Order: sequence, then structure tokens, then C-alpha cells
Amino acid sequence: MIDLILHWDKTLFLALNFDGGAVLDRFFWVVSGRLTWVPLYVLIITLLWRRYGWREALLAVVFIAVMVGAVDQACNFFKATAGKLRPSHSPDLEGLVHLVKRPSTGGLYRGGLYGAVSAHAATTFAIMTFSSALVRARWFTVLTVIWTTLVAYSRIYLGVHYPLDILLGALLGILAGVLFVKLYQLTTSRLQRRISS
Repeated sequence: MIDLILHWDKTLFLALNFDGGAVLDRFFWVVSGRLTWVPLYVLIITLLWRRYGWREALLAVVFIAVMVGAVDQACNFFKATAGKLRPSHSPDLEGLVHLVKRPSTGGLYRGGLYGAVSAHAATTFAIMTFSSALVRARWFTVLTVIWTTLVAYSRIYLGVHYPLDILLGALLGILAGVLFVKLYQLTTSRLQRRISS
């Protein structure tokens, strides 16, 4: 059964990973970059500050930072434990994977050796889940869904993750987001009770 799932995963990857030319290569390279999304992070902080005030917004930022760190470390653990090679390092996909050149060096980007769970997918889905639950605006949720989808697909386009890696990362991120929302709400309600008493 697992072999069949991995076969489908590889087949779907090969269907989704293609050479879109220099424009798409550059686009998905930028989409995959973590600093590209700084304006979105600023928007999240601004919206939280307007809705809850600076104290709760600051607390939310701390929760987001801890959540992202925890999710990233969980992904590193899964990568080291599973030992599943990225498509970009898989000998049986040699010559079949479209890889993108790094703009800075011109060398091919392959990512680390293992990619059992996508940290990009996990962290973006965690941020989306947490921030959408707190901001509670439909337009913002749509924006973050578009963001997570673009980032997740960029990892397949760049040839460094299988679809299953993305799916597992998304599930991990959503679970972490839900957990941290609950912890955040519990913490803020306790703080409000202390202030009011």
C-alpha cells in the first residue's frame, strides 16, 4: 500500500513539476523566498494591533514565532527520521526533475537531502490558520489561502518536494495553528481576568 502511495506521489510530482521558462522560474523562486512575504507579516501584525490593541498583538506575534519555530523543528525531525530523499536528490528521477537556478550563484537549487515534510508548507499553513482565526475577515482568509497555495506549489515547481511532503506539511501546520490559537485564547483570557480582578 505504501509503495502504491509513493508511486502515485511520484507520478503526481512529475505531472506538476515542469519547465515554465525563465519567467516562471524566477516567479516561483521569489514566491518560495521567506523574505518575500514580509509585507504580509506586517499586515498580520497591523490587523491584530487594530483589532486587539498592542499588548495582545505583541503576544500574538510571540505565539506565532514560537509556533513557527516548533513546526520548523518538527519538520527537521521528520526529515531526519524518515530519510526520504527530495525529488531533486532522487537517483531514479535523475534528468526528469525540472530544477531552477539560484539567481545569486547560477547553480541549481536542490534543497537539503531529505524532504519528508515540507517546512515551507507547515509554517505557512500554521501562520494562515493562526492569523485567520484571530483576524476573522473573509478577505484576509482568502489572501492567506492564496499565499499558502502559492508557497506550497512553489516547492513542487522548484523540484524539492513531492505533493505528499506538502500535504503532510499542511496538516502539521493546520494542527499547530489550531493548537496555538487555543493556547493563545487561554492565555489572553487568563491575563484579562488578572487585570480585571
